[in-house]
Amino acid sequence: MWGILPLKEFSNAKKRLAPVLTPRQRARLVRAMAQDVLDGMTKVAGIENILIVSNEPEAADIAELYGVDLLSGSMLVSSGLNPAISSATVRLAKQGVRDALILPGDIPLVRPHDIEDLLIGFRAISGFPKALLAPDRSGTGTNALIASPPTAIPLCFGKDSFALHLAAAQSQKIAIGARMSQRICFDIDTPDDLARLLQILQSAPPAFASHTRTVVQGMELSEPRTRDISTTRQKYQKGNHDYDRTHDTLQ
Repeated sequence: MWGILPLKEFSNAKKRLAPVLTPRQRARLVRAMAQDVLDGMTKVAGIENILIVSNEPEAADIAELYGVDLLSGSMLVSSGLNPAISSATVRLAKQGVRDALILPGDIPLVRPHDIEDLLIGFRAISGFPKALLAPDRSGTGTNALIASPPTAIPLCFGKDSFALHLAAAQSQKIAIGARMSQRICFDIDTPDDLARLLQILQSAPPAFASHTRTVVQGMELSEPRTRDISTTRQKYQKGNHDYDRTHDTLQ
């Protein structure tokens, strides 16, 4: 299995954080979060290699630092997120890669065992082609996608992508499953997200999300509006796909 990490150009990323962060701070945060995600991905034995998909000038340095591949160039300049990621899945499929995991670069709390849990859920899905989705906190977006082959499912990242990915898989009779992880679903988009992240890092071990921690240290934000997080696991049928919903603590 290969991992795919799409990254926007840092200067254009996370504009919803503009009320609390300068452009330079946002760029530093985006890089730091991406490195924390890479720290998690590179420690998972089931991931053979990683492909960063980005035209960000610093992406080459990051790829070299982690010993991973980079897909960039004129084909990504104006193609948008989904075509850019699709170019990566097509490339991997042509190379004979059987499975691919797509993760975003803004989930800095992700740990290797969170990713390993996704792989376990994916392997448990019978059939071929097949795919597994991990939603965001709202249940409307997609924060992780595993597909076999890498091009099995049309990519619909963006608004309502979770439902769109499910519908695309079902219409093409692709075996589909879903799995939730509190850390994978916790992406950083808004000032409230950032405030909650700061709150979590204050009581987390020093090595936890170390790159992001270094960048956000000293930031003072208003208290976030957060939902209560409980610890429970339930498995149920939703439509005609398996949905394994896992709630756990963020630390």
